[in-house]
Order: sequence, then C-alpha cells, then structure tokens
Amino acid sequence: MNFEPHLFTSIKEIEQIKKYLQKYDWYAEAYINIKNTVDTFLRKGFNVPKESGYVFFETCPRDNTELVFDPYRPDAYCCPVCGMNYKDKPYKRSWILRYHCWLSQMSVLVGIVYLIDGNEAYANAIRKMLLDYAKYYDDYPNNDNELGPTKTFQSTYMESIWIMYLAEAYDMVRRSSCFTADDHRVIMNYLFRPSVDIILDYDEKMNNRQAFNNAGILAVGFLLEEPKLIDYALYGPHGFEVHMEKSVLEDGLWYEGDNYHFATLTSIVNIAEMCRHNDIDMYSKDFNGHTIKMMFDAPLLSLQPDLTFPSRKDSRYASHIAQRWYANLYELAYSRYLDPMYAKILKIVYSYKEHGNAEKQNAAGVIDIFPSEVSRRNRLDWRGFLNATPELGDEEGLPVTYSVNMKGTGLAVLRRNDKGVYVSLDYGNYGGGHGHPDRLNLNLFINGRRWLSDWGTGNYYLDHLKWYRSTIAHNTIGVDGYTQLPVDGECIIFEEKPEVSIVSAQVKEIAPGVDMKRTIILFANGLLFDCAGVESEEKHKYHYALHSFGDLIINNNESKLEPANFEGENYSFIKEIYGFSTDNDCHLEFRVKEASLNIYSIGCKNTSFFKGKAYGPPTRIPELFPVLVIERNEKSTDFVNLMEEVEERNKPLVSKFNRVSDNVYQIECYDGFKYLIQKEHRRWTIDFYQCNNFIKRYAFVQADKNVDNNNNMDSSGKDEFVLNDNKSNNKNNNQNIRSESVIKALHTLQKPTVTIKTVKDTKPLDSFEWEPNIILNKKEQVRRAEKHWQGCDDLSAEAMICRNDTGIILKVRVRDDNVLFSGGKYYFDNDSIQVYFDRRKDKYRTMAKATPGLYGFTVIPGTYDNSSTIKAVWSETENIGKIAVSTCLIEDGYEILMHIPWSSIGGKPEKGEIWGFDIIINDRDSGVRRDLQMVWSGCYEGERIYLREQYHDPKRFGLLIL
Repeated sequence: MNFEPHLFTSIKEIEQIKKYLQKYDWYAEAYINIKNTVDTFLRKGFNVPKESGYVFFETCPRDNTELVFDPYRPDAYCCPVCGMNYKDKPYKRSWILRYHCWLSQMSVLVGIVYLIDGNEAYANAIRKMLLDYAKYYDDYPNNDNELGPTKTFQSTYMESIWIMYLAEAYDMVRRSSCFTADDHRVIMNYLFRPSVDIILDYDEKMNNRQAFNNAGILAVGFLLEEPKLIDYALYGPHGFEVHMEKSVLEDGLWYEGDNYHFATLTSIVNIAEMCRHNDIDMYSKDFNGHTIKMMFDAPLLSLQPDLTFPSRKDSRYASHIAQRWYANLYELAYSRYLDPMYAKILKIVYSYKEHGNAEKQNAAGVIDIFPSEVSRRNRLDWRGFLNATPELGDEEGLPVTYSVNMKGTGLAVLRRNDKGVYVSLDYGNYGGGHGHPDRLNLNLFINGRRWLSDWGTGNYYLDHLKWYRSTIAHNTIGVDGYTQLPVDGECIIFEEKPEVSIVSAQVKEIAPGVDMKRTIILFANGLLFDCAGVESEEKHKYHYALHSFGDLIINNNESKLEPANFEGENYSFIKEIYGFSTDNDCHLEFRVKEASLNIYSIGCKNTSFFKGKAYGPPTRIPELFPVLVIERNEKSTDFVNLMEEVEERNKPLVSKFNRVSDNVYQIECYDGFKYLIQKEHRRWTIDFYQCNNFIKRYAFVQADKNVDNNNNMDSSGKDEFVLNDNKSNNKNNNQNIRSESVIKALHTLQKPTVTIKTVKDTKPLDSFEWEPNIILNKKEQVRRAEKHWQGCDDLSAEAMICRNDTGIILKVRVRDDNVLFSGGKYYFDNDSIQVYFDRRKDKYRTMAKATPGLYGFTVIPGTYDNSSTIKAVWSETENIGKIAVSTCLIEDGYEILMHIPWSSIGGKPEKGEIWGFDIIINDRDSGVRRDLQMVWSGCYEGERIYLREQYHDPKRFGLLIL
C-alpha cells in the first residue's frame, strides 16, 4: 500500500514549496501564519466530540446574524449583534457540528506543517484525532432525517466533506513512525470504511451534494486502493464524469446557480487534484463540450462592477471575489492553466482595500469553517498554499469588460464601462430545487451603485426564506399573486453596437396560459429602456415589481397615495403599502444620498402604482427597503419604462419620454439627441436623431427558431394520455378513448391507476361493502429515514375510494405496530395520511409548482381530547371545513374515514375524467420525526423522507379514473 502523500500533494511538490519559502517572503509569511494556527491548536488541545452535530441553528433568530463560533470556547455561542449566548440543546449541537468541521479542516493544516517541518508532534495530533473518531464513530447515531444518512452531522454531503479532509490529512502523515500497523487497521476499518459505506447508501444524483459525496468516496478509494470506489466516484451513474457532462451548463456554470457553482467547484477540483496525483488527468479532458477550465471562467463573465457575484437563485447576497476562499481557488486555477485572466483577478483581489465588503460570508459554508477574510497572498488557505504559482506575470486589469450572453445558465449581461453601467437579464435555466421563480429578472448597476438587485436567499431555517423565494421579491412580473412556474426561458435577441446594446428574451408559461417577453435596450449614454410584456387569452392581474434602496418617490402624485393592501403568495412581507390609480405617464425615483434612479413609466389604462417596503439584503433584516409595484388587469400588456441615474446637483439627461403611437416610443434628451424605438412582431428598430436630423437606424431581428421553454418538465410531460376537455357529447366513447390512453400511458410511465367506485348515498356513510382498490404493502412504496421498513406489520395500508352524488368517500385502514398520533415535531411527523388530487391540464401535471386545480391535505387523527382535523397542503383547497373526517383505533392499527365534497376540490367532475391522485401514509414509532412513509404511487430505490414536510411532487402522482 502506498504510504507516500498522493491525494492533494506529493513529496516532490513539498520540496518545491520549501524552495519557494526560501525565495518569497510573502510565501514564508503564509507558512508562518499556518504554522502559528497549528501550534495554537496543539497548545490549547482538542477533544473529538462523542456527540454528532445538528444543522440550521447557527443563526440568531432575532437578528438573523450568524453566531460566533470559537472552537476553544464550547460554552460561548453568541450573537455578535445582541450578545445573546445560545445554550439550548439544538444550538449546542450546532456548535458541535461546526467543531467537527473545524477539526477536520484543522487536520489538513496540521498535515501541511508536518510535511514542511517534520516534527512528529504534528503527525501524532492527527493520529490521536483519527483514532478517537474511529473509537466513537460506531456509537454516533445514524441521523438520516434531513439530507441523507450520516453519523457525525445531519446530511450525507457534510459527512463527505469531513471524511475527505480527514483522508487528506491522513494521507499527509501516515508514513510517520508514530502510527503502528494496528493504528492503520483501526483507522481504515472503523472510520474510513464505515463512513464511505454510509455515503454510498445515498445517491443524490445530479445535484451539488452528490459531487461532495463523490469526492469523499474517491479520497477513501485512493487511500484503500479500492478500484470499485474509485470507479463509482469517477464513472458511476452520478459520478464525476456524468456531472461534468450533464450538471455543468454550456457556459461552464453549475445548473443550480452561482452560489452552488462555487460550492460544487471545490468538489470538482478536489476530485481533479486527487486524480492528478494518481496519474489521471481531468484538467485537460473534455466532457461533452464542458471542461473544468470553463467552470473557472464562467463566474468571471458575470462578475459585477463591485467585484461581487450575482445573487441568483439560492445565493448569498453580494458575495465578494476578494474573499480568501475564492482567491485560493483561482490560485489553483492559475497553476493548472496559467491563463493570464486568473492572474489578473488575483492581482485585483490581493490589492483590494475595502475590507468591509469582502468580509461577508462566501459560498463556502461548512466547506471552509474558518472566518471570512480579505484575500492577502501572505494569508493563503491550505489550497492556495499547496498550489500557488509565485509569479503572476505583467498583465493588469479586469478579466472581463465586455457584454456577454451566457446561454447555458441563461444570463445576459450588458456593460457600458465608460458609464459604469452593468445590467443583466436572468432568462434561462431555472436551477432545480435551488432555483427561484424569477424568470426575466432585472439587475442594474450604474457608477458603482446597486439600483436594482436580486437579494439572493435567506436563512433556510427561518420564515423569511419564503420572501426571498417568491416572485414578488424579484424585479420581474408576477401573475394573479402567484409565484411563477418553474420554467426555463430563451434569449431571442442579443446584439451590441457602438451606440446601443439590446437583449430580448421570452418565457412560455410563467403562469398557466401566460407568456412573457422582456427587452432591455442600453444606450451608450447610460439610459436603459425596459419593455416587459405579458400575453394571455384570459384577463389577469399583473404585478411588475422593482426593488431598490433609499426612498421611493412618486413625483407629482404623492398626495394621491392612499393606504392599500396586497394579496398573493408571500405578499404579506410587504409593509407600509400606499397606492393610486392613473392612466397617465408617471415619473418615479429611487433616491439615495447623492443620486437617484429616475424611472419614466409609460401610462396605460387600468394601471395602479404602489409603493411599499420589504426585506432587502438578508444580512440587513429587519431593515425594510423600497418596493415599486405597477399593477394592471388585462389580457396582455407591456410595462414600458425608461431609467437613468441622476447625480445630486446634476440635471437629468431625459427631457421627455412618451408613446408616439402603438409600440413606438420616443426619448428626447437635453443634449439634442433623440431616439425612436419601435417594437414589431419579430424585431426592434431604433432610429437615432441629433437636433431632429436623422443619423442612423439599427434593426434587431429575433432569432429564427422555435421556442419551447417547458424543457424543465420531465419526460412524463410528453406522453399524451387524454384528460377530459368537457367538449365531447359522446361520454361513453370519450371514456373508452381516455381509458385506452391511460393504459398506454401507464405502460410508458408505470403510473399506478385506480378506478373510483360509485356507491349510493347511504347513512352511515361507510355502510358500503368493503372492497379495497388501493393497496400499500410493497417495499417499492417505502420512503425511509434512519429506520428500515420491517414489513407489512410495521406499516401497510388498504384503502377504498368511492364517489357518490355529493363527493368522494375515502376509507383507509392502516396497519401499524405502534400508533402514535401525537408527540411529533410537526403535525405531519405523527401517524397520519396525506391525500392529493390533481385536476390540472396534462401539461401542468409535470410541474412541481402548485397551480389552480391542485389539491392536497393532511389528515391529522384525533387524540384523547381532540377530534381529527385537516390541514391544507396548498391554498387552492376550498371549503376545507366542509371535509368530514373520523378516526378510530383498530386491532392492528387505525382507520380513517373521509368525505370530501366536490365543492372542496373544484366542483363535480364528468364521469370518466382522469385526475392525478396519490395517498401517503406517515409513520412514527419513536423520537419526534417520521420514520417511514408509504406512497401509493411508488418511490425511487433507497428514497428518503428528506425535507418533504407535507408536500408531494405532482409529477409522481398516480391516476384516478372517475
């Protein structure tokens, strides 16, 4: 077995580093900084916790501020704002989680110092840590409730990060004489092998967490010299190569957004580094048009003027590239590719002066447990220290200064550097579970000021997350108060001329039956024209929203403002709402100290303007920021606005902005220039005038290709089983056609189906003959947490679904060896059932987003002093109080009887209609969380309860024939 370092460094590389330490003072200072940190660690000592950690309790709930983690003070877990020291058990376990992370990452620094210094005390510290972990590992509980199985944390990916760091440290020191043969055996057999077995038990498929899992598996695979582990991590069903081919988009960004791009990039390069040190070259390999280098290039393409990354999807707000963690990734990138672009960005960040902006948290999270700090080359982290190329060349300046259309992720960026303007339109890839319903969101910088911003995401465990994941919290259009559907868009025009730049994009079905287009035109003088249009065959209430800073002033109309209210998904977060209605043009301002963003809004009938306040940057909660909402009730409409920044004491450039005729708009400027903008069917034209003399015309034509933006739907959306359209007079023949289609669809999709039984209106309601037509008794129907299903006595069910003239009757008999109706953390953690109906058109059944026609509720059985109740899963369920439910215990479990009136689920259907349908049985036998779920429509192999709460993906439903 190879005991020489061969994961992240080698003896040859360490010898080169020793030479650099003699030659470069800053490199020597970087080493001294690492060594001092390690010596303090050894002097103060450490204790491997005998308890596993807990996630989500690292933030003060009052101030939304991360608690201060001091690894040498387990009794102190304080809020830096209010000073509260949190000692509750979840917070103590959160401190322990971070301590586990800290130990593993400290072990890497200890290993580096050992390789440079050679003192056996450093190797012995790692030996003690690994042996203690090997001793306690088997006794850690399998916390398989949050994000997969794990022993030390509460998610598989965290365990993967932890074990990879420990493997890296062990690789650096295991040739030390302080280890005995028995030590090696114990560490391998009681720590690394069982940990990787836990990780292998949960395949997270295409998302970022599986990339972490692959890195952990690969590290242990190389240590153990086990080809099966190496092959699984690199070439398995969701291994490294598959991720590079399918989860990396054509522009090099990871599909889940900017934040998760960087989080995943660490795993990608960790795998590449381990391969490199084992004679496998991943850096120069092409993966179906994608390369690792593209993943380093992509974030620089959209880098904002203040050197922060876009806060798209679930990203931290204003994460700055001058943070140490980002810089050290680009140290590695420069060493592997020697691209001057990376050297340029390193020079910029190492000379960055505004410390406050760069000390905010980065995307690393638990990947880098050490406090965020401004990058300095004499304070490299472990990755930068091992991979720095000392000489960065002579080139200077920003790496990217031009406009760019990132077609993979769907972000178009227009830049006018002489005017300090950066504007982006987020049109494309939704981003999976970390995506936000914000297609065609607008982002605007002028002269270094953030005017229109995407706020990113909030704390995953606090209620304000709902705001940041809503449509109304973004600079885009919402429909009828709902969040947009999770769809992708497409860019149809992207061009740049010396005098003007344009991007136009469209999205099909941002809401059922509603399409949206948005065109932004940036002029060389810094003016921004924005036309956001929506089209539908039915009338809707549209909300065009903008979010900014300072104060919102509606010029010449403030006196008309009256208190107002909004209704919609997460609209309750908007406070201090005032509004007025007008058909006329309107002039508005977002005003901050020393400047304002002037907005000239073209009038239209049925228009109302609203100003309110809501959360802005998540780090500044509970402070409120201005919100502009323009409302129209129309079938189709265009929201047309012109924006310009005006410095204090300067005159505006715009003297007039008006509609000349339908779809023709004119901008007149005080400097004598005039622009005529015309919207046509498939193109935009712009005429330039000076002193009324025509100068030139530009015509920008839409790309000539078909657009189908529902490509986020899975393949089930393409199977044509027919739903009732209520137009056929031949009901029996129509039913036969539908039944044949269903059989075909079931063959393709393997969806279970049940035909509802018709019974007479009888009293008692359940006096019909018991003939169950729904069975839940198979392993393939089980989702689990820590506990494995023990068979039908553990959990199973039979149900009978019937209809009478007034509604649906559902009788469920649950077989459960330990019935617990109370004591769970949440109501759905107790023994209970969840029932779902989907009456939507077939194309919407492939969307996880709740839209009208989707109904669901959780039935909460009664206890000794409470009767049974029902909670709606989605707000669409009407007259929920009219649903009758009764629960009783039976010999081997419990029985639930329900009557669901047609009025509670959208009205009485035609005979032969086909609905989506599912039923879930929740089971808790101990603790406070669910142990098992049984799902009638079936589960994926090894599927976990995960963070499902009471929700269920409609794409997974079976079929109900009425």
